[in-house]
Amino acid sequence: MPESVMVHSCAGCGRPVDQDEPYVDALEYESASDFVLHMGDEEIRTTRRFHVEHFRRQIEDCLYVMVHEELPRRLPDSPEKAFSRPEIQE
Repeated sequence: MPESVMVHSCAGCGRPVDQDEPYVDALEYESASDFVLHMGDEEIRTTRRFHVEHFRRQIEDCLYVMVHEELPRRLPDSPEKAFSRPEIQE
């Protein structure tokens, strides 16, 4: 019997997030007043998956805190790109 594959829908666009594409998992807080910065609140939170390009820290009254990011699994087309970090400007 084949293994069942869990299908996640993107919280940003509603379309499925394929297992081989980049994604972000984030904890969902239902409102700004529900958000706590410390990790000791012990309340179970819902985890939502986003396409990387659709991740937002807030959608309507819900706040999202990233807990995992899965980047593309393909190799870069040049060695320079493998080690470059675009967010760092020299």
